[in-house]
Amino acid sequence: MGGNCSTPGELGYKCPYTLANFTGSDHATVGPDPDIAGIGVFASFALAFFGSQVAALVIHILEVDEINEKRQKHQSVGRLHHVLNTLLVGWSDQQIVLGLATSIATLKQWCNLSMYHLNIIQQWLVFCSVTHANALLVHSQYFKWKNWLASTLRALLLIAHICLTSVIFFKNIDRVDDHWWPSIGNQTPLQIMPSSCFFEGANRSSTLHTTNLGYQETGTNGLVLFGACIALVLISLVTTIRHAFEYKRLIWWVRQVLLVGNAALGLFVAVKTIQLRDWMWDNKWLTPDDETPEENPEEKLSFGQWVPLLMTTYIVISFLQSLADEVPVDGNSIKSNRNSSESQREMNAYELQNRNNNYNGDDN
Repeated sequence: MGGNCSTPGELGYKCPYTLANFTGSDHATVGPDPDIAGIGVFASFALAFFGSQVAALVIHILEVDEINEKRQKHQSVGRLHHVLNTLLVGWSDQQIVLGLATSIATLKQWCNLSMYHLNIIQQWLVFCSVTHANALLVHSQYFKWKNWLASTLRALLLIAHICLTSVIFFKNIDRVDDHWWPSIGNQTPLQIMPSSCFFEGANRSSTLHTTNLGYQETGTNGLVLFGACIALVLISLVTTIRHAFEYKRLIWWVRQVLLVGNAALGLFVAVKTIQLRDWMWDNKWLTPDDETPEENPEEKLSFGQWVPLLMTTYIVISFLQSLADEVPVDGNSIKSNRNSSESQREMNAYELQNRNNNYNGDDN
């Protein structure tokens, strides 16, 4: 579990921080971790959120015929609908897998993480949940009985994501001093402390409770954001189930409200994450790089940041393939031409069989 966790036989968690660590010009700092809070990681999660949000909103608008029965979809609208659905589902599946990987890696290093980096990780998991909620809301065939293997796997991954995310938000956290425990919206030097200092039974200095250490309360609690994102995922799931069977007009309006809620939550998380990252560097709570002390080390691309960034290429490939299938060729999409060719081949084979039968009949 890491160096700050207790060894067998010890009570409580190690927390070797006192008030002296936060005062003076040589105050304590936290080592940067670009693989967690790097600009590349933020870009990958934010891109997935904003991309899925735009795709979901466009799909929702394209389905306005559900509240206007006289309106009929144009063929090009159906093609665009299919392409965007492919993009949205791909992003959703990617984010659930990436969220699970993030959760497992976090639990592996649980006691070594600073509160700053733990708060950042929690926001990545909120991003994953919101991205998935976008797909649940507008893709009514997300869970298909005909493709029960993929649907079952998606359901299991979603359950695992919710369970592991809940563990990361609630595991061992001491709620006795909840007002003192730094969250994503709290710009306080306490962010540099190991997360184990805030576990139940941690051996921390009592002097830290008697000062606010420049505490700037912003009214943003990570648990509130977690509760909101989980509620959105569950409500989106119920909405999808109802939309598949009945109440399509009512669900269309409910879905519109939920999409706006998703957008607001995602934007809020993005803003708070950027603010905390900038505050940590501007106030010199991050350890600078010896070679380039004037540059924020978490703004540099590291090895671990390339994984989520390059995973985005999978979405791009799927999108381009779906787009190519729907590109009109002589008034029809490639997929339509392919189906027409297959039908023509079947017709030719049928005619050839009839000719052979007739020929054999004449011989007899």
